[in-house]
Amino acid sequence: MEGKGVCFLPMLTSGGGDMVKGELWHKVHIHYRLKESKKAIARALV
Repeated sequence: MEGKGVCFLPMLTSGGGDMVKGELWHKVHIHYRLKESKKAIARALV
């Protein structure tokens, strides 16, 4: 194993800009538990 170095990926810090609000997350997971499709969940949340 000589000559093989370990390469680490850069750590990304979360700025919170892409995070989902708790209330929306809860609504999505209610629909998900009901086995609804992604498309149906998206329509229900619009």
